[in-house]
Amino acid sequence: MYYNTETVVESVPKVGVRKLNYKNRLVDKGNAQVKSVNTTTAKRNAAADWAYSRVGKDDYTYNFATNRKTDHYGAKNCAKLVWSAYKLKADLDLDKDKGNGVYPRDIRDSKDTTLVRKI
Repeated sequence: MYYNTETVVESVPKVGVRKLNYKNRLVDKGNAQVKSVNTTTAKRNAAADWAYSRVGKDDYTYNFATNRKTDHYGAKNCAKLVWSAYKLKADLDLDKDKGNGVYPRDIRDSKDTTLVRKI
């Protein structure tokens, strides 16, 4: 999740929620997408601020299967970080299929996101 034009907030194994310069993000060339969430700037900023506030506080979990059912605070994976931020701060449910788990593809394919560019 972009916090600003230079900073990405993400959740990764062995580290948990961290911030890094966008140039240092690890993505598969040609497969990754930058998406914008269809909401107000204020709500996008509130979601980004919430995600940033979790840096160094939340560990990583491999639980994708039932992560919708777990607390917003505590261990989370990348999809849960973005989903929680928008659920809590923008009242948006970016989980396309509303199943037990939120996966990256659910957020990518959500009707509330728009493609900005492919990386």
